[in-house]
Amino acid sequence: MPQANLPGWVRSDARMVTPGKRARLTAEIARATWDYDPETGLLHWKVKRPHSTNQPGDLAGCITKPRGEWVINYGAPPGNIYKATHIIWLIVTGDWPTDTIDHKDNWPPNNRWENLRLATHSQQQGNRGKLSNNESGFKGVSILDGRYMARIRINGKLRHLGMFDTGEEAHAAYMKAAIEHWGEFARS
Repeated sequence: MPQANLPGWVRSDARMVTPGKRARLTAEIARATWDYDPETGLLHWKVKRPHSTNQPGDLAGCITKPRGEWVINYGAPPGNIYKATHIIWLIVTGDWPTDTIDHKDNWPPNNRWENLRLATHSQQQGNRGKLSNNESGFKGVSILDGRYMARIRINGKLRHLGMFDTGEEAHAAYMKAAIEHWGEFARS
């Protein structure tokens, strides 16, 4: 979904503070602090926090730009900024995520439970869409001397998959390699 369609409460900065061990939330604290609706993907405050205008029932957090992910400020001053996906994972499973959390539909504000899954960094790269500077129109394909070159980056290493006469052939080679490596995380 394009950035222009994001709600009006989107924040203009994308600062993220990684919480230290002392400030790490527990499942019990998270469940007592927020209500999570797995159908909408939204978190709401259950409690009134000191020095905050938020009331029980208010939407928790905001969306950052340019990434568009939900974040929530929680804790004593200066507080910690948590990704909403991490809080949601903690509430639902009772544990902190062991890896990163991926959005199946590749839209960060969509935190419905059915849209979230654990993923390695490499798997998340497989789930990315084509880059904005892509001139061929196909993910994993570039144009070189009038021909189509297919390449894939796996674990930081760029692998050449071949030169092709059409973009469709090159993209098919990319998708074959992507599915072999990333399985369900492969995205065209």
